[in-house]
Amino acid sequence: MEKELSILETDFQNIGIKLSNAQDALKVKEELKKSLEYTGSIKTWITNHFPMLLKDIEYTILATTASQFNQYLKEWFRALVEEENIDIQIDPENFHPIINMDGYESPFNDLSRGERSALSLAYRLALNKVINTKHQDVKTNK
Repeated sequence: MEKELSILETDFQNIGIKLSNAQDALKVKEELKKSLEYTGSIKTWITNHFPMLLKDIEYTILATTASQFNQYLKEWFRALVEEENIDIQIDPENFHPIINMDGYESPFNDLSRGERSALSLAYRLALNKVINTKHQDVKTNK
């Protein structure tokens, strides 16, 4: 009986060790599961929300830049062309100049050669100003 009792006690101790090991493994697996769920939630957020966030940031930066560019373009164009019937502005979607002559939108080719040159120069000067203002590390002057 004592021998059987000793065997049972040894078996009981071994089962206790196995139980303790299984509980430790279960804790590790639960932590891994939490980590995996957290990683999954991050992946879901990145997949579903991050592209829209980037698009909103890009749109905001582009709109601000377009507004500044538009202001500089108008200033330069007014300095170069004295005609009051021509108004220039930038399409903020694609940065193309919109030309209004006598209150009507006109194509670039309707401008005289001098006005086209002035618009081209004003465009480049405004672009240079925006780049120099927003990105001082970009060298546009020599």
